Amino acid sequence: RNEMTASVCYFGVAAGLNLLLFFFSDKNAILSLLLAALTVGCMHGVNLMLLVYVPAHFAAYGKASTASGLTNAFAYLGSAASSYLIALLAGKIGWQYTILCWFAVAALGIVLCVAGIRRWTKFRKQKTDT
Repeated sequence: RNEMTASVCYFGVAAGLNLLLFFFSDKNAILSLLLAALTVGCMHGVNLMLLVYVPAHFAAYGKASTASGLTNAFAYLGSAASSYLIALLAGKIGWQYTILCWFAVAALGIVLCVAGIRRWTKFRKQKTDT
């Protein structure tokens, strides 16, 4: 019922999966593939929450398109940057520590979403009260 809370959960599971991947990626290829696939699934969940459901709440103000455009612009910018940065990191520090960076990004996502939960909940309540 709250996109920020759901995103925290998805980021949390992804962070945990990345920690497991960090410790087991060089030990079992099938487990690594499973952990990576589950992490991608979690990130699709975050994407769904933040890029699809969040902008819809701005429709009441006539700003759904603006919110959708902004979130999509940042998503594409992040995708472009990460495709370059992941290759750079993997080449410089190896895949093990690149995976650890993925964990750090998921942890940062948790922090940012937790920081926004109260404000987002207030916004949604205000929207339903009007």
